[in-house]
Amino acid sequence: MNGWKPLAVSLVLAVAAGTGAPGPAAAQDRSVFDVLLSSPRYRNFVKLAQVSGMDVTLMSKDDITVLVPGDRVLAAMGEGNLRALMQSPTAARRLVGCHVIGQELRAGDLYNRAVKKRAPVQVRTLGGCRLSVTGKDGKLFVNGRSVVKTNIPASNGLVQELNGVLR
Repeated sequence: MNGWKPLAVSLVLAVAAGTGAPGPAAAQDRSVFDVLLSSPRYRNFVKLAQVSGMDVTLMSKDDITVLVPGDRVLAAMGEGNLRALMQSPTAARRLVGCHVIGQELRAGDLYNRAVKKRAPVQVRTLGGCRLSVTGKDGKLFVNGRSVVKTNIPASNGLVQELNGVLR
């Protein structure tokens, strides 16, 4: 029984210190979609991905970055707007596609590029949206929306949480 005590303390410390994101070992087996699906913070984005068919991309495409708005952010769009998105695969695909970048981009790298360049870093999403990435005072912004959780690992890329919706 004494063997359990160090393990239990380690688990408590790991959970207390963590961001809620899986560690590197867990990320090896979980796609971006699986990471999003496992969090209660992203239920509406997951539903939109499923409605749009983008869930397949989030499961299978390598080296992607998903800029995910949390449920509270999507709820701020209004219940009617969110319901309309859920009922339209085309509209849902447009919205989800604006949040998926076809390359793995770490938040720190983007921040450093933007600050060093002293100009926004331009990125295009899989949905064809043009994003402007800036950094200021240690914070990263995408089209003016703040990145609030960074570099959540997955087997096929990264998740960055935004405090806004991209269009």
